[in-house]
Amino acid sequence: MATTQTLTGTVCFAAPADHLSSQTTIRVSVRRTDPADAPAAVVAETVLQPNWSQLQPGDEVPFRLTSVPDLPDLTLSVTVSEAPDDRLVAGNFITMESYPVSAGKTDGYRLKVRPI
Repeated sequence: MATTQTLTGTVCFAAPADHLSSQTTIRVSVRRTDPADAPAAVVAETVLQPNWSQLQPGDEVPFRLTSVPDLPDLTLSVTVSEAPDDRLVAGNFITMESYPVSAGKTDGYRLKVRPI
């Protein structure tokens, strides 16, 4: 059985997010990105619902992921969406670059999201 770890960091917005409503959530996921062609399985996830009215341009939203298995080939991703099923629509934000989980690194992850 794999040991677990806690990962912390921040989600930062590459564009203004002042159009987001109180229904908007930030979903930070850790996926196992196996080198094979299999879909990336979610192994840990947290959902944040910040007070959007208090966020200022340039603010970052902290996250904490617990019980993350200490496995190889893990990648962090973020979806910012108002849809309960995380459907991607114009105005949402997502990570557009790869954020691999580094062995031994548990904090200081800075995940940049961009609008789609």
